[in-house]
Amino acid sequence: MRQIICTLASVFLISNIASAQYCIPTVSLSNFYISEISVGAYTNTTGNDTYSDYSLTDTIFIQPGSNSMNMNVVTAGYNVDRYAYIDWNNDFVFDSIFMSIESISYPTSIDVPAGITSGSYRIRFAVGDHNDHHLLPFPCIINQGEAEDYTLTVLPLVGIKEASAVIKVNLFPNPVSNILNIDSDITFESILILNSTGKIIDSFNYSIKSIPTSEMPSGVYFIKFISKQKTVTQKFVKQ
Repeated sequence: MRQIICTLASVFLISNIASAQYCIPTVSLSNFYISEISVGAYTNTTGNDTYSDYSLTDTIFIQPGSNSMNMNVVTAGYNVDRYAYIDWNNDFVFDSIFMSIESISYPTSIDVPAGITSGSYRIRFAVGDHNDHHLLPFPCIINQGEAEDYTLTVLPLVGIKEASAVIKVNLFPNPVSNILNIDSDITFESILILNSTGKIIDSFNYSIKSIPTSEMPSGVYFIKFISKQKTVTQKFVKQ
């Protein structure tokens, strides 16, 4: 049986590299599925769709180091295993596995390995039946369960003064009470809001001109603006 498993896994490995694309998992509809994915400030609530590719529409931003993660699963009384696969090499082969067995416990963080540079990577979340997952070459064949793909972007460590000197971004009023306005001639692809400890508390996959702050606790915050050319970080104070 072990020889058969290795052979199947090798076929998928060679096929993925040759075709330069990620395998679309073979999944059968079941009573258990992923109901919500949360990583840092990102949350996506989904239904029972067997396989969904969100990699072109949804980007999960994480910081170098450790990032909070949660995968909620509707188990329907089954013993299920949770998985998170990451392709850190960008070679279309998932080479990092976060795994939990039989719903007992599961990882609560994604840890960026040492030496990984800032950039975008593919991540696949999956849930499968504990009774048959060990017979199959995950993550390409899941049998019963569900899988979801996302783009995972590791942010660069950029000094505030250094980045701000390159691209001008004005925040006003600062300190702010209700609405923080953003003035810049650059169109940003993404905007992240971080608290004083560097944790991402909100994110936007588009350029915006103002941010509501009335519900935010008083304190010091940072906004990271991400464009194709540069990453800019600015500080503001919520009164």
